Amino acid sequence: MQFVPGSHRGPLLPHHVVHKRPGGATTHSVGATIATNSNSFDASLAVACPLPVGGATAHHPLTLHYTGPNQSDGYRRAWIVHFAAYGFFRFRLHPKCVAKRLRALVSAT
Repeated sequence: MQFVPGSHRGPLLPHHVVHKRPGGATTHSVGATIATNSNSFDASLAVACPLPVGGATAHHPLTLHYTGPNQSDGYRRAWIVHFAAYGFFRFRLHPKCVAKRLRALVSAT
């Protein structure tokens, strides 16, 4: 995988579907390749982080990341888990909201 360090600090960039592929692990599976415009960020900042077969990564959902095409005969499986606060706590505990409140406190002193 490749990651763009620090990209999680920016806004969510617009995405578009590049390719849809039906028929994954089950007959109801549909996969999609999504991308953002390459002029939205500096691709030369990407850092390669090789993963072994069966390896895993954990990264912020806003971190720009990329994997090359699957050139094997098998499916590339991914387990994507998003952890987030909901309801009342969502806007109180979201890292960007907490950071904004902390900046406000620091600037007030």
